[in-house]
Amino acid sequence: MIKKLKSKALIVSEDTSLKDLLNAMGNRDDALYGIAVVVDNSNKLSGVINNGDIIRYIANNDVLDIPVVSIMTTNPISANIEDSNEVILRKMRNGMINKSKGKKDKTRYLPILNQDNVVLDVVDCYSLTESAIKKFDKVTVIGQGFVGLTLATALANIGHEVTGIDSDSSLVKKLNMANPHIHEPKLIGMMKQSISNGNLKFTNTINDDSNRIYVIAVGTPVDETTKKVNLTALKEASISVGRKIKLGDLILLRSTVPVGTTNNVVKPILESESGLKLSHDFSLAFSPERTAEGKAMDELFSLPQIIGANDSNSFHKANAFWKTLTSNIVEVESFEAGEFVKLLNNSFRDLSFSFANEFALKANYYNLNAFEIIKAANEGYIRNPIPKPSPGVGGYCLTKDPFLYSIDTSQTVIKGECTSLSEYGRLINQFAGKYPIKSLVEYCKRLNRKLNELNIFIIGVAFKGLPETNDTRGSVSIDIYNQLASMGCLVSCYDSVINEDELTSAGLSFKNVERGVTEADAVLILNDHPENITNNFFELLRKKEQLMIFDGWNLLDKYQVEQYSGLIYSTMGYMTK
Repeated sequence: MIKKLKSKALIVSEDTSLKDLLNAMGNRDDALYGIAVVVDNSNKLSGVINNGDIIRYIANNDVLDIPVVSIMTTNPISANIEDSNEVILRKMRNGMINKSKGKKDKTRYLPILNQDNVVLDVVDCYSLTESAIKKFDKVTVIGQGFVGLTLATALANIGHEVTGIDSDSSLVKKLNMANPHIHEPKLIGMMKQSISNGNLKFTNTINDDSNRIYVIAVGTPVDETTKKVNLTALKEASISVGRKIKLGDLILLRSTVPVGTTNNVVKPILESESGLKLSHDFSLAFSPERTAEGKAMDELFSLPQIIGANDSNSFHKANAFWKTLTSNIVEVESFEAGEFVKLLNNSFRDLSFSFANEFALKANYYNLNAFEIIKAANEGYIRNPIPKPSPGVGGYCLTKDPFLYSIDTSQTVIKGECTSLSEYGRLINQFAGKYPIKSLVEYCKRLNRKLNELNIFIIGVAFKGLPETNDTRGSVSIDIYNQLASMGCLVSCYDSVINEDELTSAGLSFKNVERGVTEADAVLILNDHPENITNNFFELLRKKEQLMIFDGWNLLDKYQVEQYSGLIYSTMGYMTK
């Protein structure tokens, strides 16, 4: 006897031959592929037989005219018709752990029985997981920096009820008024909409026990001197979440961390504080943030979401959650694999920039414009486009992640040498960040003046110009500003995105472009935002009798600058002869 249940799963009698079952299972369109339920004469559950059982048998035997009862799995995991979805999922998790002795298991389909153990149907637990997640519409996002705030807003915008948590009370107050501390296109409008409809709010502590999804997105800074990562905020957030989570909750780690942190730091804290066990009671996955500042509110809905989990239930819950944001999901095999993805992306990006910057430093010996040489190398040659050089590489991620990637020196590929290629690339980029000062020193030699006698105007303070941002973390401009000021130079700055109050509150002297250029002995253009170059910029240059312009991002035409006598043009590798 072979029949189909409502779910299209096959139900077979104990005397059904393996050959007949294989023929029936081969019709994937008509049957739930890969499993059959075996029943006795009273339609009570005897066992189940799946692909794995069949493959293991066929690997060692070629006789197919045997009853399925001889190779079926007895005492399978099952559920009762009166069980709720959450109870069914709990039975699945408990059964998986008991059968696999705590290891991963691929159990997906559970027979549904009545009180007399009669088989009524088969349920797809992955579908239950996804439907359960759709009901978990309360999300807590811990940490309201760039990563946490943009994600919280995006989730609220699509209908989740989101609470953003941050320890800074003044920041929480501003956020509740839709007054963010970061410059991000579309962010304010999306915040206002979500706050007004009640989907988004901000507090200092986790105070809603009904939340079912927690996203940890706190900062993990690296000490500038020791290069060691500070996990204090991550540990505190994990403790707070651990004290709140309940059976069935999902925790997603979004913070960038050294490989091994999720398993060795976050998981033990969550289990210790909650008294629950991962996979058995709650789910945990690592899902790195990879959006670019200035594009976050678009990329959150389009970039692939990486999911690294150590058990299938955690993956499927995380998968169902992220699918509410984007259909583009990429599964990797573990926490560690997910942690590596973020570090690989940023370390490779920083390393590629270091290649261009190292070339710019070489070009300097021949007084060659590195931008022009690289453009020539890339022209019509699509195999390996070389990035543009720059006066250093800034930002919170690229200045940190290469050190996190190379943090475990026991895994050094070449013993006794530089601990990591990514770390070496970071050193090159830091050295390139000193190039503008090197150009200033050369300029002073030509003028027979001392560096501390110069009035220097810096254009572009944010760590990058495009996509535009007001983020100054890891800003090369601020590093150069502080170095020049400590040498005794008179330094001022301007940025088209960052207003005067923000700059002065950061301890920087502000001047508009007209005053800055008019009073300066040297102008340093240190990010690539085109609006930093005002319409009257060349009119201002025409009036200068003597001035050096360091064009760190090749925004200007050097020939247009050099046509004015007394003006010196400098960029990566080149200075007017």
